[in-house]
Amino acid sequence: MWNWLRWGLVGLGIVIVGGIVAINFAGWQEAWRASREATRQLVYVVPAGTTAKLGAGQAVNVLPNTVELQIGVQDTLVIRNQDVFPIDVGGVRINTGQSYIQQFTVPGTFDLVCSVHTSDKIRVIVKPAR
Repeated sequence: MWNWLRWGLVGLGIVIVGGIVAINFAGWQEAWRASREATRQLVYVVPAGTTAKLGAGQAVNVLPNTVELQIGVQDTLVIRNQDVFPIDVGGVRINTGQSYIQQFTVPGTFDLVCSVHTSDKIRVIVKPAR
């Protein structure tokens, strides 16, 4: 009598473990697919001499007026400072050789204060996932 119960529990255990493996495999496949589609970086570099040009009254166009990002592909905004002077972006001071890295998680329009932009701001438009 106990023999059939033991084999029934073993069979049930195999079915449960198999189900867990199948669910984890499906989740892994989805995560792998998403990672292949994700993490696009929009990289902008502030070259050496930018701050000096701005100080001399020259027009400098190292950053666009508007940057568009997409949540569904995990877009990330990266601004690298290669100038000899620190710059400010979005309330963050970026020293020489450092980067401002921001991934937006909610859709909307964001105006970031930007010390090397001709209008003193850069507009970031974050579109919802498709």
